[in-house]
Amino acid sequence: MTLQIPPTIRPRSTGSRLLPLAAVAGLLLLQSGCNIVMLVSYLIHGPPTVEPDFHKRTGLWLSESGKTTGIICYAPKALKWDNEAVDSEVARAVAIQFNRRKIRVFNPDIVDSWVDQNPNYDKVTELGTAYKLDYIVHIDIKDYSLFAPNSSDLYQGRCDAVINVFKMNEDKTDGELIYTTEIRSRFPSRSEKSVYEISHEDFRNYYLQALSDEIGRKFYETYTMDDIGNSALQ
Repeated sequence: MTLQIPPTIRPRSTGSRLLPLAAVAGLLLLQSGCNIVMLVSYLIHGPPTVEPDFHKRTGLWLSESGKTTGIICYAPKALKWDNEAVDSEVARAVAIQFNRRKIRVFNPDIVDSWVDQNPNYDKVTELGTAYKLDYIVHIDIKDYSLFAPNSSDLYQGRCDAVINVFKMNEDKTDGELIYTTEIRSRFPSRSEKSVYEISHEDFRNYYLQALSDEIGRKFYETYTMDDIGNSALQ
């Protein structure tokens, strides 16, 4: 099944980047005794950003010029009975998020082909060796479902995963583990959605967008106001 991402995942236009600024400016102007200095700072420098966990812990940026990142996602067979292509879909969705944030990502189609041709690979860094990559992001999915627990008529995307990042050495013969983190995703986070309110395909696509952004935020800067209106389902 072809991955369909909702239009909201497309790269932001200049106008959309200005929306947080307009929102902040509006809020400040509504406040009595508005701090003009703060308003001018927002308009000149933009809203505050959140430093990603990856940079906090490693001092590195995947978006560094000239660096290429490969993404491998693994899901056990038991999870693929109901979500046959979940590993490929998650990897592609994360690649889209990375590309939006100027992180150069190696072609997911070539990664899929490499995995198919090397099903018994010993280390994910073998992909980096094969294609001279700089980083490998390995997403190990432990649990995944589009439905709320014990329900077949309520949607709630759920994913538990471990993310490991390997940095390849200079000659690309091997790599070292430099970062590990866990994801425990629930979407929507506060409630479920009836299967009669939204189609299975649409919910699946919205959840892939939400999950991939949750993963991506570990690696790229975000605005403090990015969550406002981030999803109509949230």
